[in-house]
Amino acid sequence: MQGLFCFSFAIIFLLAFATFFCNFAQDVQAREPLIKGPADSAKFFPTTPNEIELAFQSAKDDAIAQVEQILAIPSKDRTFENTVLALDTAEAYFGIYGSKLAVISKLHPDDAMRTKADEMLQCCVDIGLDLFQANKKMYQALKEFKATNKELLNQERDEYFSDLMAGLKIAGLELDDEKFKKMQELQKKIAALSIQFHTNIVQDKSKISFTKDELIGIDDDFLNSQAKNDEGYVLNCDYPTTVQVLNNCSVHSTRKKYAYVYRSRAFPENIDVLNQLINTRDELAHLLGYNSYAELDVVFTMAQRVDTIEKFLADVTLNSSDRVKKAWGILKNDLPESVKLTSEGKLESCDVQYLLNHYLKNHLNVDQEKIAEYFPMERTVRGLLDIYEQFFTIKFQVIEGNNFWHPSVQLIEVQNSKDNTVFGYVLIDLFARENKYTNPCCFGVLPSMSFDKGQTFAPALAVVNGNFTKSTETKPALLKHDEVRVFFHEFGHAIHVLFGKAEMPTKAGYNTKFDFVETPSQLLEEWIWDPEILKRLGCHYQTGESLSDATIEQLIKTRKIKEAISLDAQLSYAMISLSLYKEGQNKNLHQIKKDLYDRGLQIIAYDDAVNALCSFVHLSGYGPKYYTYLWSEQMAKQIFDYIKLNGGLLDPVMGKRYISKILSRGGSCDPKQMIADFLGTNAQAVK
Repeated sequence: MQGLFCFSFAIIFLLAFATFFCNFAQDVQAREPLIKGPADSAKFFPTTPNEIELAFQSAKDDAIAQVEQILAIPSKDRTFENTVLALDTAEAYFGIYGSKLAVISKLHPDDAMRTKADEMLQCCVDIGLDLFQANKKMYQALKEFKATNKELLNQERDEYFSDLMAGLKIAGLELDDEKFKKMQELQKKIAALSIQFHTNIVQDKSKISFTKDELIGIDDDFLNSQAKNDEGYVLNCDYPTTVQVLNNCSVHSTRKKYAYVYRSRAFPENIDVLNQLINTRDELAHLLGYNSYAELDVVFTMAQRVDTIEKFLADVTLNSSDRVKKAWGILKNDLPESVKLTSEGKLESCDVQYLLNHYLKNHLNVDQEKIAEYFPMERTVRGLLDIYEQFFTIKFQVIEGNNFWHPSVQLIEVQNSKDNTVFGYVLIDLFARENKYTNPCCFGVLPSMSFDKGQTFAPALAVVNGNFTKSTETKPALLKHDEVRVFFHEFGHAIHVLFGKAEMPTKAGYNTKFDFVETPSQLLEEWIWDPEILKRLGCHYQTGESLSDATIEQLIKTRKIKEAISLDAQLSYAMISLSLYKEGQNKNLHQIKKDLYDRGLQIIAYDDAVNALCSFVHLSGYGPKYYTYLWSEQMAKQIFDYIKLNGGLLDPVMGKRYISKILSRGGSCDPKQMIADFLGTNAQAVK
């Protein structure tokens, strides 16, 4: 994100950088790294509600002082360093406090901590909007800098400043006073609604009880680890439970009942929140001179225009239609006993995963539960780290004895393997638990910032969140192959945070153009489809044997049909998110869903309920930009093909090239140019 939208995006949607407990000096380069060692990492997050509030006051006071200091500089004395870089750094420092709050809000097990984090997050957003996003005095100071510094800056600085000023202008800094005040009110309302939308999902405590006979097909070890009542087993609506029920339960009525409850998380409260969010964003867009929020929100993406995104989605749909139809046809040709087509010959949505699992077992000889026995959590984490160590020429060290928000959280120190210098830390919080954010994700909390004009960079910090099944009395925690893919994906974001450096701290890490954010993480997903990597990674938890060549071959064969089914869903999500934020208020959510369904393949029976929109978390964060997963994937595959053909997935020379040409530049360069530099081609050739 650029300009105006950088701060609110960073705070609410976790692409933020900065901190509290710092005293601002005149020279922004005079500050010291915020984390100097493992002990600092352990103390980095507040541990009580009172600490959260005190830290907020400190962050607020520091940010105000820094902004006032910038504003006090005489026009003739303004330089890039004391005005533009100082502003960006102040925004970054304040933003990290918001990122800490986001981590606490989504992952902390204590209700009081989560509640206080949400409260302070809203305060943080409001103040940040006033200081960095809607500050007319600062906008004038930036204009003064431009007026007295007409010579070209270096390319990175020039592009940053141009985007910054364009973004601030687009965002309403030249509106008259009445409209400007309205714009501020709308921005704060949008931030509050976005936070509430997320909070309602995290706080949902939906559970459903089933008898033993209703859960036929589900692993006994898993069931025995669940809570019980007089009816039988009490199942949570979390990721591991959903996978178990929808993949393995042979009782149709159970799958249907569970799927409805799972889809209805945060329903009905988020229906009103979503409608308000859509309406308020639409009102803001019109105030700023745009036809829709979608049109406003994509200005600084690679796509730039709504019609470009619509054409992209139409092309993907057209090019994949035969492949997707073929995949669905294959699945429908062999229905297990508990799957029946509707009177119109369509599948029910609750049967899709069970049907796919049935096909993989019976036609490709791939039992996902058996495959999981080769991916015990501890061994898989170590295997991932070993692979990344070799490719990126780094070393990971798990640091024991830390006290974070939950005992299962682990701290990993990341070093350059050539000189042992520490350049980052990763916290991993991988197991599902009650009141924890259910979506796997990565929080880029602290960027790799320079305090000596780019000579060296301070350690970065990322938090990887998973929702995987815990160990049982008889088995360690085991990951299905799809879960290994998810882990590689989220750790890929962490790698981007660690390596992504930029002179402007709000451009460090994965703070790139939005539709490039997923590219580095999607790239690293490709590793888990490679036979050599699977052989190295998969190790049976009892025998220690690697996956056999025959099993690996069959596992890779599952990719086409799984990706075709996933693509169908991704297209649906992308079109829904875009449609909800196109022009108009008080939208008929049912009608939007129905219109999109009628334009699709209509393989699955239409469900007119809008419950699932209440837990579609990306509708607040990504807004109309869910298309980015499909957009980014195409770039990821271009990069992967080059790596595969020029050294391979464990080649440190190729890893160094990938770091220098793409990762290390953070968001300081246009993604097309970065990819072109990596591929050794012209930027226009990048699709």
